[in-house]
Amino acid sequence: MTLCIMESLAQVQMLHWQTRSHAEHVTLGEFYEEFNELVDRLIETSQRDERLKFDDLTLEIHPFTGPQYALNVLTGLSNHILSGIIDDLKGTERDDVRNIVEEMDGVVNRALFKLSLR
Repeated sequence: MTLCIMESLAQVQMLHWQTRSHAEHVTLGEFYEEFNELVDRLIETSQRDERLKFDDLTLEIHPFTGPQYALNVLTGLSNHILSGIIDDLKGTERDDVRNIVEEMDGVVNRALFKLSLR
């Protein structure tokens, strides 16, 4: 979970730097700042019960291939990673973690909406 989220965040930062669209640059920059804060909260909150291990953490970042790529990264983050975490947390007592993940999903959806306006 953590690796996928961190890869997506790093990928968005790279796309933010590489886009040639000002609107996309601003949207991805705002997304990165908001999402990064939530990732920090998620990891710190999740570690209440068990420390996450980052010993062999290797992030995989891909080059910018056009505006659709940013949409694909964010859609994948929402549809596969965050929704999976939300499903896994159903029926648990970790409302604190679920609330953060749902807030993260909201940040992704706002960015997707803004990116779709071009």
